[in-house]
Amino acid sequence: MSNIGEKIKELRLEKKVTQKEIAEAIGVSPVSVQRFEYGSVRPSLDTLVALAEYFDVPLDFLMGHTGTNLTGANLKRTDMRDVKACGAIFVRANLE
Repeated sequence: MSNIGEKIKELRLEKKVTQKEIAEAIGVSPVSVQRFEYGSVRPSLDTLVALAEYFDVPLDFLMGHTGTNLTGANLKRTDMRDVKACGAIFVRANLE
């Protein structure tokens, strides 16, 4: 499992935005984003949620859990069996 900082950096580079742009969007300082990426500071839960919303990814993906990243950019490369399995889990969870 990769760390949160690596995921933040990976998503930032994929989205082609700066640390400053992320910081402004989620309400933290650019130095904070830099520290998140380096792993010297862990983001708070509120900040993690803001980052997940900003990057349009599930929180568990941002935290480095394995699974399918279903962002628009990656959806084209996604095996549809994974999407169906994910949907089945979601529906089942909502029924319980």
